[in-house]
Amino acid sequence: MKVKELITQMGSRAMDENFINTIFGFYSGELHPSSSENLAEKDYIEAMQILPDLLTEEQMNLLHEAEELYVQNRAYAARYGFLCGVYAGFRQYFTNCREADGGFGALVCEDLLMQPKMQRHHDCYLRSQKAQKYEQELTESLCEDNQEYIVSFGCAWEDRIYNAAFEAFYCGYRAAYALIEQVDPLSKVRSIPDILTLEYYMGYIRDHL
Repeated sequence: MKVKELITQMGSRAMDENFINTIFGFYSGELHPSSSENLAEKDYIEAMQILPDLLTEEQMNLLHEAEELYVQNRAYAARYGFLCGVYAGFRQYFTNCREADGGFGALVCEDLLMQPKMQRHHDCYLRSQKAQKYEQELTESLCEDNQEYIVSFGCAWEDRIYNAAFEAFYCGYRAAYALIEQVDPLSKVRSIPDILTLEYYMGYIRDHL
């Protein structure tokens, strides 16, 4: 077996359906639809209850097609986010890239998480464009007062995809340090300030007021 094939198989096993479902569980568990904090999910639920009465069967099929495209992109975002997190962890450890000099913040927010240059990820980009095209068609078919329901649908999926990348990024970041620690047992101790800084930066740790 070639090394490349072995690495591919290892990656597939590490980021299998169990991993993907766990990442999605963070969103549904921490931001439950009944929570007042998750307005996007509440709006989505309302929209999906109302839209069947506003759209034809053919249009609902189009909406479901858009949703399936977003489902695929969410899985892609989780896997890509994890890889970005592993990369960020190794880069921080080996290059001494710190939040204090702005380097690590730019790495997380601009290069990896916030602006992943999705055109580079051809299939994911095409799915996104296709889903947005369907949304546009459905929006234009509705009167102005009802167009908000399609907007709510799109916003909810944008949040879900972003959250999948966000949570997976952190898992990948900690996985990098877990691997490093196997070789350098004191690495995690030395890196605690960096890890805590990232956790604060990502919102896992908040100011005590």
